[in-house]
Amino acid sequence: MKFTKKDKSILIGLSIGDGYVGIDNNSTVIKIAHSAKQKDYCVFKAKLLHSVFGGNTIKVHDCLATYSTFVNNSKIKKTTPIVWVQKKSIHCKWLRDLLYPEGKKRITDAVLNELDPLAIAIWWLDDGNIDIRKSGSGSWCATLRWNTFCTKEEALTIQRYFETIWDVKWNIVMPDKRSPNKYNLHCGKLEGEKFLSIIRNIVIDKIPTMSYK
Repeated sequence: MKFTKKDKSILIGLSIGDGYVGIDNNSTVIKIAHSAKQKDYCVFKAKLLHSVFGGNTIKVHDCLATYSTFVNNSKIKKTTPIVWVQKKSIHCKWLRDLLYPEGKKRITDAVLNELDPLAIAIWWLDDGNIDIRKSGSGSWCATLRWNTFCTKEEALTIQRYFETIWDVKWNIVMPDKRSPNKYNLHCGKLEGEKFLSIIRNIVIDKIPTMSYK
């Protein structure tokens, strides 16, 4: 099976954020899961997968997921409704090798150079958000937060890519003291507007329920 440049960008965009690419025997498995509140978004992703692979419609499944959390310093288990899709293919070993060069997901120049605006939009909808709050002077300000939780080396790679290719300057920050080796990216209004101009029409036209992002 041959993948076009657009196909590759879609698959990387679906996998770079919340997606996961695993191995099952001789096949590669692309797995995507979201909160049940984002079912429309998951359906959109299933349609993108189908646009690449064709064949039967890719079904969106509903289920309950169990996770651990802390309440009053006690670890407890909770359940939450989620939606998920997956696609198994013998033709996607290249995707696994590209994103997991040493068995762990890594964001590299080789990954970033395959992205188009649609893939960037999907990545942002997975990991980004707009933080709106009052400043010390009482005025409202907005910050774009890209919650990549990646290494500093990866954060620098992302920063360089967006500044070089898209003329958008992101600042690198450490989320908090509990994540000493993980980094996110932030930017203010001016750079944020430049970034949103890349993806705004795509989100509004294709996934309007995610416009709040």
